[in-house]
Amino acid sequence: MDEPRRIDDGEIPEGRGPAREPAPAASTPDDLEIERRWVHLSQVDPEKFEYFYRKYRTRIFKYAFLNLRDHDLASDVTSEAFSLAADNLGRFRWQGHSFGAWLFRIARNVLLQEVRRRKARPETRFVPEYHDRADGSRPDAELDRNEDSRLLMDAMDRLREVRREIFLQKYGLGLTTREIAVVMEMPEPTVKSHLQRGRAELLTILTRLGLERPMSDRARQ
Repeated sequence: MDEPRRIDDGEIPEGRGPAREPAPAASTPDDLEIERRWVHLSQVDPEKFEYFYRKYRTRIFKYAFLNLRDHDLASDVTSEAFSLAADNLGRFRWQGHSFGAWLFRIARNVLLQEVRRRKARPETRFVPEYHDRADGSRPDAELDRNEDSRLLMDAMDRLREVRREIFLQKYGLGLTTREIAVVMEMPEPTVKSHLQRGRAELLTILTRLGLERPMSDRARQ
């Protein structure tokens, strides 16, 4: 097996193709043990890495899309993140949290590189109908289903960047506090503090945007 390449800043390998729908993310001790075994199998036989590609691809794509709001760029980030993960799998050391947390940290690094590139070139406005999936569905359809979703996303966009990202990982992707700490490379208590303060900040922003009663009440109308 070829020696895996180290992940260096600015070095992004060629992306890989799509995969089928993923399995649920690891959340219980049994799930984590299954992932640990698949990590070992994948380090011995790189073909086994497809298990993680199929399991996490949709969530990694969603993470990229929620940040970039561009289907094509999100697909590129997703492919690059998995390619980097596969190339560096031999360096991974199991630490008791889901393998997905490591994948999201890699995806975040690729995403930050893309954000820097976007700042260095003219911005292309996202037009949903030009970025539909192959099956005709829009990746942002879930965000546009009702007024509350749009209002919430607008409010989250006004949070501090690090706080906004933590909220996306927690409520948009369902990551645990421990997993977010791994992805963000910060202490778990710091993540909890951002979540606690961010909720109060988000409520203030939502009030300014015209939310006069709980969103759940408005959704029932």
